[in-house]
Amino acid sequence: MRDKYAMREAFAAGNVPQPAYGLARTLDEAVEQAARIGFPLVLKPLVDNDSGYFRRVDDVAELTEHFPAVQRGAWSGIAHDPLYAWAVETYDSAVLLEEYLPGAEVSVESIVVDGHPHVVAVHDKPVPMEGPYFVDVHYATPSRLPAEVRERIAELTAASHRAVGIETGAVHTEFRIRSDGTPRILETAARLGGGPVYQSVLLSTGIDMVAAVLDVASGRTPDLTPGPGPRPRPAGFYLFFAEKAGRISGIGGVEEALRNPRVHEISLYRKVGDAVDVPPRVWQSHGHVIFTADSEAEFTATFDELVKSIRIETE
Repeated sequence: MRDKYAMREAFAAGNVPQPAYGLARTLDEAVEQAARIGFPLVLKPLVDNDSGYFRRVDDVAELTEHFPAVQRGAWSGIAHDPLYAWAVETYDSAVLLEEYLPGAEVSVESIVVDGHPHVVAVHDKPVPMEGPYFVDVHYATPSRLPAEVRERIAELTAASHRAVGIETGAVHTEFRIRSDGTPRILETAARLGGGPVYQSVLLSTGIDMVAAVLDVASGRTPDLTPGPGPRPRPAGFYLFFAEKAGRISGIGGVEEALRNPRVHEISLYRKVGDAVDVPPRVWQSHGHVIFTADSEAEFTATFDELVKSIRIETE
């Protein structure tokens, strides 16, 4: 589950639609793989490095420029990882190369009970993620995709679970949706969605995924019935970053956001005086705001307001 190449191989064996892929230990191998896969492509760490050191490259010149830095970054700072020694021996510091998939991106939150998957929520990622780096900024649920696309996503989510052998627990799965509505899987993870995903699902559906995981772990059947009231409700979050590296000199818009009745939580991970960096050297945002609305239009307007009001100033 945490070996991205092994996951790709499992999806291939299970006929789960996915991008073309390959391994490269050297720049020469990367150029050979690129000739087979085609540009643009994405360079990715093999061992889980969150979203750090994912990089889109559009041609041989960019591949030549960025492959060494991605390779160094992918294998640095993770010696504490239980997979590290095994992965170095197995892959010899290789990098995963994948076909770049244009289109909208979604995340799927599921609970698997006795081998049967239950899709609890699908989040759209309305801010385009085209690279060169791929950092989550905005999640919104329920998904606005057509019903037939969401049905296909649910089918492929279940297929991905079977392919990698997940039979119980929480699963977080991500897809790209092509212009013709066809989903292709990015990856899946045997865990709850990170960051504010839990709160977003709870606010939208009334389903408590932590309680569901505890039920499954305790041998009880989880209650995955949407809560009372009009469900699902538009909900989601905005993850904010500094625009440039430096030391935080000010954080604006927080009090204004807290006065907004649609805002449920705002959390700052950094404070004035802290040094901050930008992708690809960091992946985590500097804070989040969780919000809901009574309609899709109101939800979109709230996001636009928060983007304009919350500012992290650096010097």
